[in-house]
Amino acid sequence: YRRCEQLLESKLKELAQDDAIPADAKASILQEVGTNVARDILDGGVGPDTIGRASNAISGVIHAVLNDAGVANHLLSMATHERTMATHMFIVSALSVVLGREVFGTDQNMLTTLGMAGMAHDLGKLVVSREILNKRGPLTVEEVRLIQRHPVESVWLLGDDPAATPAVRQTILQHHERMDGRGYPLGLFGEDLLPTSCILSIVDSFHSLVGRLTTTLLLARNIGRRRGSINSGKDRPDFIFLMLQQPAASTPVALTTPPAPRTSSAPRYTTFRGAAYASG
Repeated sequence: YRRCEQLLESKLKELAQDDAIPADAKASILQEVGTNVARDILDGGVGPDTIGRASNAISGVIHAVLNDAGVANHLLSMATHERTMATHMFIVSALSVVLGREVFGTDQNMLTTLGMAGMAHDLGKLVVSREILNKRGPLTVEEVRLIQRHPVESVWLLGDDPAATPAVRQTILQHHERMDGRGYPLGLFGEDLLPTSCILSIVDSFHSLVGRLTTTLLLARNIGRRRGSINSGKDRPDFIFLMLQQPAASTPVALTTPPAPRTSSAPRYTTFRGAAYASG
C-alpha cells in the first residue's frame, strides 16, 4: 500500500494534467495524496521530506484546478465529508487554491503560498493538549489563550525550511485576524491584513461550518461562547465579494519587516522569538 502511495505522489503532476482522467477521479487522487501527506506531518513532524511532499501535493492541486474546472467542484463537495485533522489540513489547502484562483488568476506563486499556508495553518494545535481540543463545554480564559497562540506556534514549527516563505508564514500568522480587529493573535485589521490571509480565513471558517461536528467546529463554538459570538458576527461576505471583484495586488513582506504605519496612527510592535509583528 505504501508503494502505491509513493507512486501516486511521484506521478501526481502528470495525473493532474491528464485529460483522459475524469475530474472526480482527479479530485479523489488529490485528496488521498494530500491527506496522507498531512497525516504524516502530524505523525512525524515537519521536516524537509514532509514539506517537500506537501509542496508536491499542492503543485498537483494547482495544476489540476488550472487545467480542469471540474476538479474544483469535486474538491468543494469533499468539504462535507467526515473530517479528521489531516483531512481538514488538505481541504483548507485545496479550497484556498480554488478561491485564490478566482482572486489571483493563474499566479502560481500566490496559489502556492495559499496551498502551503493551508496545509500548515493548524500545526500549532499540536502543542495544545487533547483535553482542551476535545473539550465540549465552555473554555476557560487560559484555554482560549492557549488555543489563540496556535498561529504563532504553527509558524514556529515550520522552522527555517525555505519552502515556508515569509509570505506563507505571514498568511498562517494572520489567518485568525479579522477585518474589524477582533481577531487573534495580534488584533490586526483592515489594510494590515494580507489578501492571502483573508482567503485562508474564509476557507478555514467555511470548512468549520460545513459537514459533521468535529474538533474544529467545537473550538469555534467554545471560543464563540467566551467572546459573545463566533467571529463577533462580522465574518465578511461583503469582503469576499470585493476580493472577487477587485483582486488586491499587495505583496507580502518578510516577517522581520513591520508593515507600513497606518495614516491615522502608528502601530505598536511586539516581538516573538526574534521576529517583529504589528500588534494593532
